[in-house]
Amino acid sequence: MRSVSHPDVYAIGDAAFAMGAKNKPLRMSCASGQPMAWQAADSIAARLTGGKLPHAPLFYFNQCISLGRTEGLIQYVTTDDRAVNAALTGRFAAVYKELICKGAAWHVANPMLGMPTRRRHIAVGMHEWTT
Repeated sequence: MRSVSHPDVYAIGDAAFAMGAKNKPLRMSCASGQPMAWQAADSIAARLTGGKLPHAPLFYFNQCISLGRTEGLIQYVTTDDRAVNAALTGRFAAVYKELICKGAAWHVANPMLGMPTRRRHIAVGMHEWTT
C-alpha cells in the first residue's frame, strides 16, 4: 500500500492501484478496500516501531451487485477474481449483498472485533507515544 515514488505516502481503497493474486490489479470494492486498510495500518505501525512489515495477500470470493431491494447478483469467483460457473440471483442475492454491506460497516466500526487492542511503543524524534 506504500507509494513507490513517495515512501511516506500510503494509498488504500479506490484511490490505490495495488497488485493482488497472480500479480493482477485489485478491483475497486469494499472487498479490496478493507483488507488494504488493515495492511496499510499494520505497515505504518511496523515502520514506526521498527517491526516486520506484514505481507498478507488479498484475494476474492465473490462479486456482489444490488439491483434494488429485491434483486441482486452474486457471482462467485476464483481468488484472482475470475468468474466461475456459480451464481445467486433474485431476492436471496439482494439479502446476501445487504448482509455483506452491513458486515463491512460493522467491521469498520469494530476493527478489533471486540478483542483488546495491540499496544506498540513508538519513538519519533523527542516524543514517545504508546498506540
